[in-house]
Amino acid sequence: MQLLAKNIFIIIGTGLLSFLLFLICTVTKAQSLQPNQGARALAMAGASVTNSDHYAWGNNPAGAANLKHITACASFYHRFAMKSMNTTQLQVSVPIRKIVSGLSFQKYGDQYYSEQQAGLGLASRIGIVSLGAQLHVLQFKMEEMPTNYACIGEFGGIASLGKHLSWGAHVWNFNLAKLNTTHKVELPVVMRTGICYQPTTKLLGNVEVSKHINYPTSLHAGLEYKVVEWLAIRTGVSTKPFIAAFGAGVQSRKLKLDYAFTSHNQLGFSHQLSVAIVFHTKEKSDVTKP
Repeated sequence: MQLLAKNIFIIIGTGLLSFLLFLICTVTKAQSLQPNQGARALAMAGASVTNSDHYAWGNNPAGAANLKHITACASFYHRFAMKSMNTTQLQVSVPIRKIVSGLSFQKYGDQYYSEQQAGLGLASRIGIVSLGAQLHVLQFKMEEMPTNYACIGEFGGIASLGKHLSWGAHVWNFNLAKLNTTHKVELPVVMRTGICYQPTTKLLGNVEVSKHINYPTSLHAGLEYKVVEWLAIRTGVSTKPFIAAFGAGVQSRKLKLDYAFTSHNQLGFSHQLSVAIVFHTKEKSDVTKP
């Protein structure tokens, strides 16, 4: 009887501990699949809400509205020398007349805890304004726990305020999605807004404010300088937590390669590598603005 009671106690205790760990992972790790993806964005410390590039489906979907050719992107993000926090990202953009459609997929974690996300988005430019939206299906899986799902929507816009200035805004999880569990755990809302100032074709600076509903407001600032047409260097800083970021990118007409390195005071170093392949069909620029 004592052995049976002990085993029951262990089973109940393990179940309660797993449930608590699940809640912790939901609150803290669910942010792993939120905006700020691609090595270009990371190298600028996440100041990317105004970026119009091939990684837009992972930052602000409105930034995909200026794409002119079919593009496929892949990224690998290695955080803090911890294999369990690795993130793989894939994106495909397909312009059809004035509308750009996109597919995205991400995977975070390991065999013990993982998050996967598949998204479908649309973006279009109307005059000086670019708009984009994306719908995601998220899967949360923890060892010895039921797999859970959630459906999240995001929406963003970028407006040209002049020849050198643009403004962007983005909301992730505007539908206030909840994790499909017995206790209906709420997933975080992330709101971002910022400006981009580009005095020359070689230099641009981004400043952005982001608010995660569970954390203090964070400030992000990043710079990008094109040394030559095929080489760009980048740097940036963000607050709460303080992160310093650096990176570079090289490009040809059909291939773009970006690398980013960040330093966190407590957790250490992270690296991200991104590659984009552009399938040209006509003699047009890939994007109309950076």
